[in-house]
Amino acid sequence: MILSLFNSLRSQLHERWKGTPIPAFFTWWSSELLACVPSTWRHRLSERNVSPIIHWPLQTPLDHEADSAVALLLAADQVLLCQLQLPSQSAHDLRSVLAFELDKYTPFKVDQIYFDAWSQASENQALLQISLVLVERNRLDAAVQSVEAQGLQVVSVDAMSEAGRPYGIDLLPRRHRDIRATRLRHIKYALSVGIGLLVLLLMMTRVGNREKELIEMREQVVSLRTRAMEVDRMRKQLQERTEIEKALVLQDKQKQTSVAFLNELTNCVPTDTWLEQLEMHLDGSVTLSGLSRQSNLLPAELMRCAGLEKATFQGGIQPDRESGLERFNIVAHRRKAGV
Repeated sequence: MILSLFNSLRSQLHERWKGTPIPAFFTWWSSELLACVPSTWRHRLSERNVSPIIHWPLQTPLDHEADSAVALLLAADQVLLCQLQLPSQSAHDLRSVLAFELDKYTPFKVDQIYFDAWSQASENQALLQISLVLVERNRLDAAVQSVEAQGLQVVSVDAMSEAGRPYGIDLLPRRHRDIRATRLRHIKYALSVGIGLLVLLLMMTRVGNREKELIEMREQVVSLRTRAMEVDRMRKQLQERTEIEKALVLQDKQKQTSVAFLNELTNCVPTDTWLEQLEMHLDGSVTLSGLSRQSNLLPAELMRCAGLEKATFQGGIQPDRESGLERFNIVAHRRKAGV
């Protein structure tokens, strides 16, 4: 856990260091200082800093001195180049992000390959254009072992592009790098531990502040939720009140319409006609039952002056023995307003 934290922190610092203008300044400064020394010394320093390059697969037998530090350059068909896009925040820890999501973009897992990558800006400022170069572990391990078996020391591994130029990366596994710097390893670990403790302290402080902010946000959410529930309750009450008012208005209109219809029907029914039952339905249909001396004239009379239409007998006309009148049952429809 702590070691992975140190590695992640070191990768973040390395990526941030490369993104600053300081490395370019040191390169320029070193070249200026190198130009001030005698040419013989400059030649020796240049030879010491530049390792001989060995192309892999081997084209010719190796003739370098034993224990020489060499750089291995893989052919283009030995590696795989992938172009992908990641959020710009991943630039702070690009290797860790790629190691975590490698199987999403390639058919390999992180324990099957060695990789290196570089980033550049894209048209979308929120994304980074990532160039990822990877090689199978078994293939690279075999190449490094084959070269080191001949007494040489591989200090870096680069690869050729399809255009025939080196990518300028280092695919060498971390366990093989900087063998000559083992004496500084303990100092680096001590610095890493110190930095890790500082980072842990900062993280704990940040987590404490985040927890405080989270508690305040939860309180605000509860307050907003309570207010929202109150507003929703008031809205429901207002909606119920509006519906009740609409129902009362509709009921009042229906009463007024019914009273007007009864008044109109009273004036229309002949004096020798008695209504025993009157039913008014919501769909506008009306049923009238009663006694009359001339029941056959009632449908036409009702359609003429009572505001009804489609008035027809239901069940026919039957004589009533007690009163000597005709019993009728009429079904009709109320005429719509404006018709």
